[in-house]
Formats: sequence, structure tokens, C-alpha cells
Amino acid sequence: MRKSIKQRLRMSETKVESILLLFIVLSSTAIVTNWYLGQPEKVTSITKDGGETPVKSYAIRGHLDRMILNDETHVAFEGWAFDSRNSELVDEILCRYAGKVIYRGKTDKTRPDLVNVFGDDALMGGFRFVVPLTLFKDKEIDNSKIRFFAVSNGLASELKYPIGFK
Repeated sequence: MRKSIKQRLRMSETKVESILLLFIVLSSTAIVTNWYLGQPEKVTSITKDGGETPVKSYAIRGHLDRMILNDETHVAFEGWAFDSRNSELVDEILCRYAGKVIYRGKTDKTRPDLVNVFGDDALMGGFRFVVPLTLFKDKEIDNSKIRFFAVSNGLASELKYPIGFK
């Protein structure tokens, strides 16, 4: 039994629509997967002194301002953090690379700009850490693996980063 030209065209249209729908589904799946894989790991707690400190977004304010390659062997990180909920300096700043804490330090640099926002207690809310490049695999730093956290009063928050850093 021969099919008419109209029937054959309808069958072709149905096949094209099916292929187009499959293409749309696969494309959107790839876009979502790439977006998800590009997101940093969600950290819910930080191991500190043998215990776990919960991580809560924006509980503590802070920012990594810049990363500076000092020489061929060291890198410096500069920024600030302040516990505005309790109007006090943070207990410490943790730097993690690829999920491992590679540096712990205090805020001990003067930041008069923080006083304008948070008051006099924030004056010493700045930090500058210089770490050896040997802490990073192959002495090359992958920014997507660097994470900074401020810890204060039993809570931690991830610092914000400069535009284009991650």
C-alpha cells in the first residue's frame, strides 16, 4: 500500500519535531550540567581544632581584595573580615585549597575604610597572608580551588571575592 505525499510529509515533520525536541532536551541538560559542575563545592562546615564549625552564608562580612604574586616562590592574599553581628573582630581567617586548610591567620592590619561602615571596633579587620607557592600543586594556583572563610563565635562564612576571581 503506497502512502500519499501528504502522509509522507506528515511523517517527516513528526520525525523532525522528535529530533528537534531531543536536541533541545540534550542541549539544556548539557547547559545545566556544565553550570552545576562549574559551581564551587557547597561547604556546610569547617573542621577546626578537632570539631566542626558550621558555615552560614553572610553571617560574617568579609572580602578577599586581591591575590598578589610576590616573587617566584610566594603569593600574598589581602582582604578583610568583620563580625558585624557581634561588632567584633573575627577569631580567624581560614584559607582552603582543594578542600584542605593551607593557612590560618588573624585580622591584624588597619583598615580605616571599615571604621566608616562598622565603627571603631573594625579598625584592625584587615589581613595580609603570604604563603609559599609549594602549597599549591605544581606551583600554579587554580583560583576555582581557593576558598576563604572567616570564623567567629562558633560560625564561619565564606568571604566574597573580586569580580572574575572564580
